[in-house]
Amino acid sequence: MSVVDSGRIWYDRPLRIVQTVLRQPDAAAYDAAEAIDYVKRLNGNVLVVNGGGLHAFYPSEVPGHHRVDGLKGDMLEDLCRRAREADVRLLLRVDFRGGHHDMFLRHPDWFSYDADGAPLFVAGLHAASPISPYRNEGYGFPIVRELLERYNVDGIWENSPSFGELAYGQHVAAAFRRDTGLELPRSANHEDPAYRAWMRWRYTCVLQHTKAMRELIKGYGEDKAYGPEAPAMLDVEWLRRSAQDIVEQSAEWDIVAAPTFDVIRGSFGSSLQPVPLWRSEEVTKYLKAARPDKTPVILFGPFDNQSRYTAVVGQELKLWLAGALAHCGAFWDCTFVGTSGRDFIDQRNQDIVAEYYGLLRENEDVFLDARPVAEVAVVHSRTTEERFGSDDAREDGYVTHVRGVELALFENHICFDVLPQARLDGESLARYRTVVLPNTAILTEEEAEVLRTYVAGGGGLVATYETSLRDADGQVRTEYALADVFGVRSLGVQLGPLPYAYSLLRSRNELTAGLEQTLVCTNEGWIWLVAPTDGAKVPVTLVPEVVPQPPERGWVDTMETDLPVLVTSEHGSGRSAFFPGQTDRLFASSGHPDYGILLRNAVLWTSGGGRQLIETDAPPSVHVSVTRQDAVGRTVVHLVNYCGGYRRPITHTQPVPDIRISVRVDGVPSRARLLRTGSEIPMELKDGRVVVTVPVVEEYEAVVLEP
Repeated sequence: MSVVDSGRIWYDRPLRIVQTVLRQPDAAAYDAAEAIDYVKRLNGNVLVVNGGGLHAFYPSEVPGHHRVDGLKGDMLEDLCRRAREADVRLLLRVDFRGGHHDMFLRHPDWFSYDADGAPLFVAGLHAASPISPYRNEGYGFPIVRELLERYNVDGIWENSPSFGELAYGQHVAAAFRRDTGLELPRSANHEDPAYRAWMRWRYTCVLQHTKAMRELIKGYGEDKAYGPEAPAMLDVEWLRRSAQDIVEQSAEWDIVAAPTFDVIRGSFGSSLQPVPLWRSEEVTKYLKAARPDKTPVILFGPFDNQSRYTAVVGQELKLWLAGALAHCGAFWDCTFVGTSGRDFIDQRNQDIVAEYYGLLRENEDVFLDARPVAEVAVVHSRTTEERFGSDDAREDGYVTHVRGVELALFENHICFDVLPQARLDGESLARYRTVVLPNTAILTEEEAEVLRTYVAGGGGLVATYETSLRDADGQVRTEYALADVFGVRSLGVQLGPLPYAYSLLRSRNELTAGLEQTLVCTNEGWIWLVAPTDGAKVPVTLVPEVVPQPPERGWVDTMETDLPVLVTSEHGSGRSAFFPGQTDRLFASSGHPDYGILLRNAVLWTSGGGRQLIETDAPPSVHVSVTRQDAVGRTVVHLVNYCGGYRRPITHTQPVPDIRISVRVDGVPSRARLLRTGSEIPMELKDGRVVVTVPVVEEYEAVVLEP
C-alpha cells in the first residue's frame, strides 16, 4: 500500500488495527516475524506496539527513559522491516501518564499534587498533567522525536493524554492564574466560579497539548498518523478525570478512535447497565458525528478488560463488531497479554476477529466513504454528562436519559444519529426531521436560539426533564431557555420521587397511539411542574400517587389533574413535545414499554408524520440502520440481531428469518444483494422505495442496493 493510494492517505481508509500492548517480559524474546504473521492471520492492516514513555522498548538515549529489562538488540528495527515487507502499517504506542520515582526526585515540579500538596499517583506512577514539561519538551517530545527519527514507522498512538479532575502543581497553578486570573479551587464545588473555570480550563490544556503533539509528528511527514486515547461518550468517570472533548480534539487526529472495551464486565445480566449490548453502535455513531470526514474506529478487547487473561463470550463480541460495521465503523483489536495470538493462554475469539476483519477487508468498497442516513438526531451534551452523569445508574442524572431514548428508537427501527452538542448549528440540524434532547439541562443561549430557529423553520423537537433549565455554568435559570418552544412556563416546583404515580391519557391521537386499551400508564421518578402557555396542548397528565398498600386504601377520588406529563406545541412551522418528567430515564431503568411508546409517538409526531426512512417487520431486538455512499450512489441497509437469551452474556443468537424491509432511496437501484453471501435477492420498486425480504439474519447481515 503506498503512502497515498488513489489520492488517499493510508489512514483515511477503513482500518483493521491489531494492537499488542507488551508486558515488560515480552521484550526479551520478541518475535517480529510472528507478530506480523499474527496481524495477517487476523486480516489486519495495521499493527500497534509499544514504543516508549513508561518504559523504552528500544535502546533509548533520552535521559530517565527506563529500558525494559532483558531487552536484546533492537526489536523495533526488526519489526519496521518486516512490517514494510508484509504491507502492514506500524504505529508506536507512547504513554506519558506518569513518571517513575527517580524522575520525580529530579523534577518534583513536573508532577501533580492534590489540594493538600500530596503527590498524585496513577497506576503506581507519579501523575503528570498535559501541560507538564514531563509530557512535553522535558521528556515526552524528545522520546517521540527519537522514535520518528530512528524508525521508519507510520505514526504515534498516544495513550491517556488526560488531566485529572483536581490535579495541581507549581506549573499548573501558575498557568491557571495566568490564563484565568484565579487561584486554584480547593474542592469540587460547582457553586465556586474558580472550580467552574478550572473544569473548562483543563479542556483547553489538553487541546493545547494535542495540537503540539500533532505539530511535532507532522513535522516528519503528512503520512505520519497521530491519534490519542480519549473517552467515548457516556463514560462519566473517565470523562471527568480526562478533560477530553472528542469534537475539539478529533480535528487534530488522523485516526478517530475511542475505547469500547467492556463487552461483558459488570453487566450483571442487564441489557443496559453499566453499558448496553449495543454500546459499540452508540460510540460509532458519536465518533462519526464528531468527525464526519473520518471512518470511526472502535477499540475493543477479545479479552475481558478487567480479567485480561480470559476471553469475552464470542457471540457478544460478534454483535459488538457488527454494531460498528452497521454505522460506518472500523476496528482496533487491543490485547494486553502477549506478543501474538500463539502466546495467549486463552486463544478463543481469534477466529471471530479474523472473520469480521475479513468481512471489512473483502467489502472495503461498500464501507469506504460511507455516511449514516438518519432523520432523527439524539443530542449528547458533554457538559450535562460531566455535571449530572454517573456510572452508577442509581445516582445517574444523564446517561440513563440518553440510553432510554436510544432504546426507544432502536426498538422502533427509527434511524438516528448521536449528535455532539458542539454540532448544534443550523447546517447540521437541517439534515433531521426531529432533534431529541434527553435531559440536556445545560444549554447556552446561543444553542437555544439555534434550536428555536430550527423548530420555527419546520423542525421537530423532543425534550425531557430539565432540558434548557440551566445556563452554560450549570446554574438554574428561573425559566427554561426553550420555554416558548416547549409551550410552557415553569412553576419552579419539583415533585418526587413518585413510586406510585401514573400518567392519565387525556387525548386519543397519534401521541397516545398503541395505548388504546388503557386510560393510564405507570409513571415514577421526579417531575417538574409546568403550566402550558396559550396554544399548547396537554395530552397526558400526572396522577400524583395511588398508594398500593393497604389495598383497601388504594384509590383516589379523581385521577384528573392539570399537571402535565407531556406538553405539545407548534412553534412557527415546527412542532415540539416536552416531557417535564423522566420518561426517557424510566424507560431505561424500569423498562416498562409504555415509556417507550410515549417517546416513539413524540418523535413520530414532531417529525410531521408520514412514512419513515425504514419500515420493517423485524422484531424490536433487530436493529436496522442505513448508510450511503454518495459518490457511487450505493445504499446499504444493515441489520444487527440481538435476539438471544433472557440474560447477558448472550451465548447464542436466535436467527430471524424472512425480514421484510421497505427503505426510501435516492435514485433507482439496479439490484439488491446480501453482503455476507454476495447472493442477489429480489427487490420491488414502489413510490421511491425499495422493498426486499432478507431470508435470514444470524448476528449480522446487510442488504447492498447497487446503483
